[in-house]
Amino acid sequence: MTPRSWDCHTHVFGPYDRYPLDPNRSYTPPPASVADLQAHLDALGIEQVVLVQPHSHGTDTQAMMAALNVLGGRARGVTVVDPGATSVDELTDLRRQGIRGVRVNVHTARSSMAVPEVHRIVEMLKGSGLHLQLFAPGSELVELVPQLDRSVPIVVDHMGMVLHGNGHRDAMDVIRALCEHDCWIKLSAPERMGVQPDGGEARRVVEEFATLAPHRIVWGSDWPHSALTHDRPVEETEPFRAVDDRARLEMLERWLGADLYGSTLCDNPESLYA
Repeated sequence: MTPRSWDCHTHVFGPYDRYPLDPNRSYTPPPASVADLQAHLDALGIEQVVLVQPHSHGTDTQAMMAALNVLGGRARGVTVVDPGATSVDELTDLRRQGIRGVRVNVHTARSSMAVPEVHRIVEMLKGSGLHLQLFAPGSELVELVPQLDRSVPIVVDHMGMVLHGNGHRDAMDVIRALCEHDCWIKLSAPERMGVQPDGGEARRVVEEFATLAPHRIVWGSDWPHSALTHDRPVEETEPFRAVDDRARLEMLERWLGADLYGSTLCDNPESLYA
């Protein structure tokens, strides 16, 4: 593994006796502790990590903040905020604690945010040193992103899920639109686009982003790999998926080539999360 490498999309869950799940969540994941996360990173030889507030913990960020405290300088975080109840001083304090971005979900029905609220968050983030992270399919992103103030960096989750409901040609149009607006792209969770992660469609999307925005792509594992669909009653635990992250990294290196792979795992995230 390349020194100074980053995994830019992970989550922790629980422990639930200390950090309960959101009662309005759409599913119940198993616990995933800081120790589990450290084992994941160490197995891959990855030095740095980005924790992202998961939907199942709602707006209660205690579990993630506790993990950041344990991991120290090894970790950064992406949080969620209430645009009507967060001050500039609070944003400054969040950055001091390792937060580098605010995540907005405009996709998942139970936790989605209306577009006017997204604009309020962007206004709030100006000058804060924090970026806006968007979780939405590409068809929604291409309508939303051009409306946003470009002084706030935008990070797109899971390759914008550009194949979600789109054919290949439409997906390529979405990719070009996102890159034209200087979005950062997480090369993560291709299966959330509804395609095989090692298949030709996923590879074409990765290569297109790499061609158009080579200095604004970062990699994330999406560990601990929560279920893609949530068919069980919410009170039942949905097991994590078994994913070979090392095999995915090796595949990414083959797709990108050694030099771009190195910048995707090291130099690019260093610029975004330092």
